[in-house]
Amino acid sequence: MSLISKPLTGMPTFVRGCILALLSLLLLFAGIDKLAHYTRFVTTLDNNVLTPPASSYMLALFIPLAEIWIAICIIPRATRGKAVLGCSLMLALFAVALAVNHRYHPNMPCGCWFSLTLSEATVPHIFQNILLSFLAFTVWFEGRRPRETDQGGAHHGGVAISGVS
Repeated sequence: MSLISKPLTGMPTFVRGCILALLSLLLLFAGIDKLAHYTRFVTTLDNNVLTPPASSYMLALFIPLAEIWIAICIIPRATRGKAVLGCSLMLALFAVALAVNHRYHPNMPCGCWFSLTLSEATVPHIFQNILLSFLAFTVWFEGRRPRETDQGGAHHGGVAISGVS
């Protein structure tokens, strides 16, 4: 049997489920935490280098509601693909915002975890958001891959590959 005839398995279901649960719980907690500490989050956004003046109150409501919405939409299969892609994009934007703030305001709080700790925009925090963004993107990409659908061979990029030795 040649290597090309082996079915493409992709990410194991258990691993995908763990990543989805992690992302959903992370966004849900972060969104609820920001709403619970709304005035502190507004202050953090006011001190943010990228936040336009007078937009902090609107963003402080929009960001946590978007996090909660994405966290909820990750759960059902019907909305999972778009929600995971939205999660990836949101975390990537957060990483960019943290990087810019780290460059121009090195010790500024990021506003992620008011209940647990008020994190700063540090390099490890930026890499954490990048890693989570790539995890979400990987889950989204894996969900778009064709699955093995016929008895003769696995589908690879939309083309059936049969067992050739």
